[in-house]
Amino acid sequence: MNCPEKAVLFYIRVVTVTAMWRSHDQMLTFCCIWWGLILEAESRTVVGFVRFPWCTSHRYYIIDEFKNWTEAQDYCRKNYNDLATFDNEEEHDQVVQTLTSGGYTGSVWIGLYDDRYSWRWSNSKKNMTYTNWAGNEPSNYQSKEACAWLYFTGFWYDDQCGNPLSVLYSNTENKPTVTTEP
Repeated sequence: MNCPEKAVLFYIRVVTVTAMWRSHDQMLTFCCIWWGLILEAESRTVVGFVRFPWCTSHRYYIIDEFKNWTEAQDYCRKNYNDLATFDNEEEHDQVVQTLTSGGYTGSVWIGLYDDRYSWRWSNSKKNMTYTNWAGNEPSNYQSKEACAWLYFTGFWYDDQCGNPLSVLYSNTENKPTVTTEP
């Protein structure tokens, strides 16, 4: 699989790695992780994910090109699936640990938005079941913050959707139809 320009691929094949095995749990979408492979991409080092054929998981990518939330979502939907979503704490924590282990220290848009009634993932009409907001977030400062980003520390912040940030997006084996708009 090819990465788009300025993207880092986390879903990879490896030959030799130092591994930490996670037990398979059919209730989780992120079930088989190996740690230890170091990739160098565009002068940034990241640790890679491996997905085995019997597991269903997301593939995560970073685009180091600043986009506002809507541009980021449009790009992700056109080329892949959608902005990154997290179904549970384990999935979220593994992504954050992989980013920080590789030296990533930025902020990235994720697929979380406020539809004026509640915060929702952009690839689903369901309400969130897992959150990791920073203290005093979401704040909706001046009633203008309706999109969320992930800081490298793992916490989420709401912000104005028009602000430019890097993008964290995901793809799945079977790309679902996406209809929800913020």
